[in-house]
Amino acid sequence: MCVPTVKLGSDAAADPIFVGIDIAKAKLDIHLHPIGQAFSVSRDAAGLSDLAARLHAIQPALIVLEATGGLETVVLTALGTAGLPAVAVNPRQMRDFARASGTLAPSLPQSGMGFPNIPGVFYNGIMHTGDLFDFGRRFHEGILDIQPPVLLGTPYRVFVPKTDVDGNDIAGIRLPDISVPLATYTGYAYRAPVTGDPVSMVDGCDASGQRIPFLETQAERIAAGDPRLSIQERYADHATYVNLVTAAAQQLQAERLMLNADVQAYIAAAQAASVP
Repeated sequence: MCVPTVKLGSDAAADPIFVGIDIAKAKLDIHLHPIGQAFSVSRDAAGLSDLAARLHAIQPALIVLEATGGLETVVLTALGTAGLPAVAVNPRQMRDFARASGTLAPSLPQSGMGFPNIPGVFYNGIMHTGDLFDFGRRFHEGILDIQPPVLLGTPYRVFVPKTDVDGNDIAGIRLPDISVPLATYTGYAYRAPVTGDPVSMVDGCDASGQRIPFLETQAERIAAGDPRLSIQERYADHATYVNLVTAAAQQLQAERLMLNADVQAYIAAAQAASVP
């Protein structure tokens, strides 16, 4: 695969370059930050030699690989032999880094994770935790000696992504739906209450999400007490909205995170939308 050679000018040289490598059995996908270039090489001797030569040319500050069941070993060896600064991190370390960088937080208090107080929208922060129960010594034989089981604790701490002022997750790949939003999107919902049930339902419905639309005008938003900006306040006209969606989709394509067909689908949907 042929890609343009990275050229560093006097301005670019002042900024450190970081390299992220996604590892698969047959190939390596490489992304250069902050210059935004990406390329792929095969995960064999020829590909690793090519990779080392390209990275030597730009002198990155750090190369980061995610531990992938041992597939990263040959890559680390090749980069280390070439004198390049490469490290492998495990998924847990990546999650810890996200929490340390402020994008993960406990679900409560609500103010700590950032979800806004939207009128008519229920939020209680309930999470399905990984509880540890004691069913008795013969549990692994399929025999439950202790019923109901004894709760031994919740050994797994649960964190959620922090949200922006609209209630949309900050971390992750922000698709145009999120970066140029018309609504708040959540990855969870709550079970509907049962009529006549004396105990209100507070259980989470983790497999279902929510789409909570923004109000159309500033007057409607203020009257409702909705802290999220209205569509009218966000987008001065239809062309502004289409241009913002187009730019967001094309940026993801440039970062090799979206196919051209999907880019065109987003642009077509924006053009057809009644916004504002």
